[in-house]
Amino acid sequence: MAKKKKSDVTFGLEVENALKNILVKRYGEGGFEINEGDGAFYGPKIDLQIKDALGREWQCGTVQLDFQLPHNFGLTYADRDGSLKMPVVIHRAIFGSFKRFIGILVEHFKGAFPFWMCPYQVALVPIRTSHNEYAKKVEQVLKAAGVRVEADYTDANMQNKIKKFKVLKDPYVLVLGDKEAETGTVSVNMRGSKVQAHDIPLEQFAELCRKMNAERTLELVLPEKE
Repeated sequence: MAKKKKSDVTFGLEVENALKNILVKRYGEGGFEINEGDGAFYGPKIDLQIKDALGREWQCGTVQLDFQLPHNFGLTYADRDGSLKMPVVIHRAIFGSFKRFIGILVEHFKGAFPFWMCPYQVALVPIRTSHNEYAKKVEQVLKAAGVRVEADYTDANMQNKIKKFKVLKDPYVLVLGDKEAETGTVSVNMRGSKVQAHDIPLEQFAELCRKMNAERTLELVLPEKE
C-alpha cells in the first residue's frame, strides 16, 4: 500500500476541520460527535443519526466529500486563471434508505402523524344526508386552503362515521349539522382529545389549517371560538 504523503495528511486534516467548523456554526460545540476513523476511504463525511421509538440509532442522511472519484474519472474544471484543477465531489443522501426512514417515522408517531404529514388532514361527517350540501361547501373551502380532506356522505350512523375516521387517525373530524350549516361554522373533534370545539367559523378553521401546514408544527391545536 502506498504511503500517504505529508501533504495528503495535511489536506485531509484541513477538510475535516472545515466540516467541523460548519457543524459548530450550525449546531454549536456540543451539537455533534466526532467519530475518529469512521470516515469513508474516499474522504470525511457528516452522518445524521436518528433514534427510533425503541431508542435504536439509524444512519439516515449523510453528506460525504469524495476525493477518489475525481481521480478515477479524470474530472477537471477551469479555474479563474484558466488553469485546470480537480474538483471535489459531494455525495448527499437525504434519507439513506427511504423505506427505513418511513418505517422510523411510522414507529415514532405510531401512525398519528403531525397535521402537515397526514395523508388526510380533515375528515367531514355530515350528520344526515341533508347536510351533505354544506359538507361539500366545507370541503371546497378547505381544499382551496391546501388541506387534504376526506368525507363520508353515506347515510351511515354519525357515531360510526366518527369512529371510523378516529381509527384512521385523521387529525380533525368535523361534525356538520343544521346549526353549522345555518351559521357557516364547524364542530371540531381533535385527535387524542375528548374535548370538542363548537361554533368555529369555517374560514377561521381553514386559516388554522393553513398555518399548521406552513409552520410544519408537530402538535395539534384545538381551535377556539373568536
